[in-house]
Amino acid sequence: MTAQGFRLGQVLEHKRRIEEQRQLELQRVVAEQERLDIELRELQHRLDTQITDYSQRSGLNTVDAADLEAASRFAARLQSLIEQQYALIEAATAEVAERRSALMVALQERRSLELLQERQEAAARVEEQRREERVVDELNTARFGLGQGA
Repeated sequence: MTAQGFRLGQVLEHKRRIEEQRQLELQRVVAEQERLDIELRELQHRLDTQITDYSQRSGLNTVDAADLEAASRFAARLQSLIEQQYALIEAATAEVAERRSALMVALQERRSLELLQERQEAAARVEEQRREERVVDELNTARFGLGQGA
């Protein structure tokens, strides 16, 4: 039995489209989360590099007060950006969880309709088999009746 023979075939197709849409949404937010993670690692690397560079310069005893102030401001700005990035990642993580949950609901709805379709198809096969058996029985009865009359 095809989806057209299934009385809820259009609903099933709609649920499949919704599931595909949810999968695409999830992929989009996961990609965004990964992009934010990469940006965070880059910011952390820049901060580590800044600290390492300053440490090396201070070890040479050539520290200028203006350089120290500029390095300190830059490190503070990087730290602020890192904290903002953590907040963005936290929001993205929550959105990924929300999208994943929506996808799971769509999967369950689609699967329940598919199970209903499978049951309907099985019932149709049983009914078809019963019809065929009745036809065979009628033919056998007719043959037997013709054989008895001869």
